[in-house]
Amino acid sequence: MKKLLVLFLLLTSLIGCGTKTKTTICVFTDEYGTVTYTFTAKENEIVKEGFEDKYNRSYYSPDVTSEDIIQNLEGNKAKYEGVAGASYVYSFNEDTGDIVATRTLDFTKTTVEELKAAGALGPGANSNYTNLEIAIKEVEDLGYVCNAK
Repeated sequence: MKKLLVLFLLLTSLIGCGTKTKTTICVFTDEYGTVTYTFTAKENEIVKEGFEDKYNRSYYSPDVTSEDIIQNLEGNKAKYEGVAGASYVYSFNEDTGDIVATRTLDFTKTTVEELKAAGALGPGANSNYTNLEIAIKEVEDLGYVCNAK
């Protein structure tokens, strides 16, 4: 019985020593809407990234049609199709003009290079893309306010 108790205590202490995840949420709001990044990291390495963009068609010039907006959103969606660990979904309410676009990247299932090859990330993305400290600094430099959960 004593051996089982010692084994139990040893195992529970080892389980508690695993790498904890940290979630940081960064938000930017202007007259057009709100953009939110959610970074989930183990140590300083981003393992998941969420991106939600809520805005209104007033963001576009008046000559941009609903069809143009949908074509743009569909083009963005196509960049993520077929990439494991990546998704892009959107909704567009033509009556209110409200648009919500959400992108999710799971870096345990995909890489920066795969996303670049698919056109989902720009050519400037590099191995630092998944560095939490760098990501937070870059979005804060753009005016985002970041808070760790």
